[in-house]
Amino acid sequence: MCSIPHNDFAAGFIVGWQTVNGRNTAIPPIPAKPGVPQSKTPFLLGVELGLEKALGFRVA
Repeated sequence: MCSIPHNDFAAGFIVGWQTVNGRNTAIPPIPAKPGVPQSKTPFLLGVELGLEKALGFRVA
């Protein structure tokens, strides 16, 4: 059984943010979900945007 929420953008954003800053940091406001390309899931897009917000530059 897979527990990754592939359709949950907010969960992906939180994972991306916490990957850089750690689990005990405040999460910034989650941005509105953008349009999802055919080749990605909302979760993956959230991870990318969370990483970009945490690092301060574009990652993908």
